Amino acid sequence: MDLVGFKNARLIFDEPRAIFYAGQMISGHIECVLNEPTNYAAIYVTYYGEGRVYWTETEVNESYGNRRSVEVEYKAKEEYFNATQCISVGNGPVSLSPGTHKIPFQYLIPETAPSSFRGERGEISYTIRVYMDNNAGVDRIQIEKAFEVVAPLDLNKLGGDVKQPINMEFEECYGGCCGPYPLNIVVNLPASGFCPGQIIPITVVARNETQVEIKKIIFQLTKKECYHSLEPPSDFVPPEEVLETVKTGPILSNTKRELTYELVVPAMIAPNLDNCSIIDVGYFLKVMIRMSGCYDDLEEEEEICLGLVPLSSLIGDEPYIHPMQSDLPRAPLSSLGSIPVHTETVQNMSYPPMESSTTAYPNSAPYPTSCPYSPNSQIQTGQSGGEQIPLGTLRSNNIGFVIPPCAPNQPNYNSPYPGNISNNQVNPTYPGIVSNNQGNP
Repeated sequence: MDLVGFKNARLIFDEPRAIFYAGQMISGHIECVLNEPTNYAAIYVTYYGEGRVYWTETEVNESYGNRRSVEVEYKAKEEYFNATQCISVGNGPVSLSPGTHKIPFQYLIPETAPSSFRGERGEISYTIRVYMDNNAGVDRIQIEKAFEVVAPLDLNKLGGDVKQPINMEFEECYGGCCGPYPLNIVVNLPASGFCPGQIIPITVVARNETQVEIKKIIFQLTKKECYHSLEPPSDFVPPEEVLETVKTGPILSNTKRELTYELVVPAMIAPNLDNCSIIDVGYFLKVMIRMSGCYDDLEEEEEICLGLVPLSSLIGDEPYIHPMQSDLPRAPLSSLGSIPVHTETVQNMSYPPMESSTTAYPNSAPYPTSCPYSPNSQIQTGQSGGEQIPLGTLRSNNIGFVIPPCAPNQPNYNSPYPGNISNNQVNPTYPGIVSNNQGNP
């Protein structure tokens, strides 16, 4: 029996880049070349998606004058789908003749699957696994391959907040020989939802009636991540990442000015993690006003939403083209339904610490020794021969969702990014301009 031939089999997606939208059908085949007849009991194809969070911290305990360091593990896990297909003929053994065999598979990714993500303390990953059991049910050969998921976010289908303008107002009074003088600065954005490649127009209305000069105003687009542990409950927030920076010149004392600046959203595929409860990713516009002399600087920030389809109220005459279009799935977004937010709660799952992405799924569920599914597809064979074997239907398509509790005396950090989704508008287009200029304050 040529088990080596199956060990060297390849998982081939019809989409060579293995990038798919949530809600899209993925398809491909298992290709193996056998040099001799091979008998097996069943072939199982499993599609698995999960999120994991893991980090360690060192705590120092002191008792009766003795200090002892203890390493504490923080972890969480949630499952987005775990579906299995069985390939077999009847309940008896199956024989494959020598030659090239192509075993087709297909699976509809749940619409609630969040985007693939890999961060400092956690990741969201998707894998397809293929198992072959021999007749005795003892030997199990496994091959696997990862694929990426992009959860498309249409800004037009979010709540009203993303369409509302952003207003930040700074008011201060500075003393002088004739009394305090006011400083008023208003920063305005037309909306709070944008897409990569779009220009964010920032309007600044400054009324500086003081004797203090404003040295510069800095606008930064920042990214923040938050990881939520369940065992024990805790949160980890790494330092924010500056994605883009725009600086202005000085605003002199006793002047009034109205200015407009442009901040370009950098080329990126912003992950949509609405349906992930253990990892949050948010984007913010930070405004920093640097004052001259010994006066304190002013600072404020507002959250913005980065999506995949721009707001129709901001579209122009030309269609919007994502700056990383070549890295997106090839399926048209119009063929996908709106992405719902999954809210089902399930029990916490036990699991070992996350060591690496190659050992993300150490506990495989047991597989049956027979296949109870009716045939509805066939193996494609090459010129050198092969057998026709039916492809079973999905056994399950269940999505498990774990809602992490808040740590004691901590606020609820689990508000979703970027918000709730509704279904009332169509996909728009928007002309985008790409720029990757960054600066430091």
